[in-house]
Amino acid sequence: TGVTVIAATNMASSLDPALIRPGRFDKQFYIPNPDSDARKELLANYLGDSAKEKYDYDNLASKTRGCSCAEIENIVNEAKLIVLKEDVGELDESSIIQAIKQFRLKGLSKGNAKLSAKEKETIAIHEAGHAIVGHYFANKIIGEISICPTTSGAGGYTQMESKGNDNLIYSDEVFGNIVMLLGGKAAESVMLGGSDKVSLGSDEDINIATRLAIEYAKYKRGIDYSQFGDSGISELMKESKELLDKAYEQAVETMSTFKEKVHLISCELIKNEIISGEHFLALVG
Repeated sequence: TGVTVIAATNMASSLDPALIRPGRFDKQFYIPNPDSDARKELLANYLGDSAKEKYDYDNLASKTRGCSCAEIENIVNEAKLIVLKEDVGELDESSIIQAIKQFRLKGLSKGNAKLSAKEKETIAIHEAGHAIVGHYFANKIIGEISICPTTSGAGGYTQMESKGNDNLIYSDEVFGNIVMLLGGKAAESVMLGGSDKVSLGSDEDINIATRLAIEYAKYKRGIDYSQFGDSGISELMKESKELLDKAYEQAVETMSTFKEKVHLISCELIKNEIISGEHFLALVG
């Protein structure tokens, strides 16, 4: 009597129904990741800027879209470490943005890595493919493109942000993300002479695209395939494969349509290694 038990989980869908029936855990509350306004408040709190005057919080909130409270706190702590490591004095917005970039990359950029001419060309084409699909098909804002390997094992990276509201994600945006993830592989195929010329360095893109395709198939159809046993799982895999095939075809089509742009961006990457979003927009017109 007089005792309230509260439990938290990130895997509510995996809980035994017997655990959350009335009489045990009676109420369930879903707490989503913070929206734009909440991220501004969290950033100001962790940065110790109660007046919210020192930084462009609209920009920072946009760049931290999808982050949890703990991730935002981690980003701010990392920004403070960057200031200490680089001895730049006060914490500034550029250090925060650098910390966000490190968070997104899950590591640091290795600017002094030695790459052969062939490796540079392949990585440049791959990243140009991501950026071109993101810009022309997936409605993304391109932030930065690099062919510098990272400490997380990536050969390069393309930073991009979604446009619009971050409270709901719609099915066309998920499909666009899948096409964008496969854009690097499609660019290599189109630009280097076929699928047998594609490098094997895009496994993370493929893994994420496959997970998204499975989620997309479930929610697009409105079916919990797991309740149909092996036949349901088999149908889900079939739906997901068809979606991935469709997404890859779309990626190849986009690469073929904008082949000259891919070549232009990849050449610029080979020359400069990193290009900004503003530079990218200037190149694609």
